[in-house]
Amino acid sequence: MREVTKRYYIQETELCILLALKGVRTLYGICLDSDTAMTQEELYYNLFTMQKKGILSEKFQIEEELDCCVGRICTAARFQVLADADELVPEKYFYVASEGAVMLEPVGQYDTGEQKGSFYLEAITEDEMWDRIRENGFQTKTADVPVPDQILEAARHYWKEDKNAILQHAIVGKLLQEYDIQTQCKTKQCIRFLCGLDTYLVCSDGSDVIEGGGEKS
Repeated sequence: MREVTKRYYIQETELCILLALKGVRTLYGICLDSDTAMTQEELYYNLFTMQKKGILSEKFQIEEELDCCVGRICTAARFQVLADADELVPEKYFYVASEGAVMLEPVGQYDTGEQKGSFYLEAITEDEMWDRIRENGFQTKTADVPVPDQILEAARHYWKEDKNAILQHAIVGKLLQEYDIQTQCKTKQCIRFLCGLDTYLVCSDGSDVIEGGGEKS
């Protein structure tokens, strides 16, 4: 485990164990294969390794700052996923609780060996979360360029599709989705459309488009 300003590098198996210590068996928004694949022998080995790393104490108490991160994930009210049409760009997951947010970013998912199924985990404020989202192509303010009707219609239609299906459309560059964890319902969706040299950002809430704008190159 490495920590840099509250940022952790953690194995998927370790995350599953930390969540289990909090009484959480499944994590909304992310499929964790290690939770079901872990044998009892592997569990004991991982607990021992986590103690040696300092993630857990001898009494299985989670390291203080990491404990706060895991606590936020467990009590989060909202889940956001930021995805790119380029499969080589890792997705970013945000769990938003009353006291702040936690960002999870997969690393090594295209590698082999021990790095596969690892995450960067970082506690951030909600303002910092939106900074990260804006840095990845989702500006809150767009140029005063009208969005073509066909793009607006596509945004309405894509609301009904899941994340992976949306990213398969050639005109989709990036995607941001927000879910209410309690109801497990999508509450907002923003799509960055790429149409030749023109770029359009359209956000919707399921009932209709709520904001949109474009940038012309």
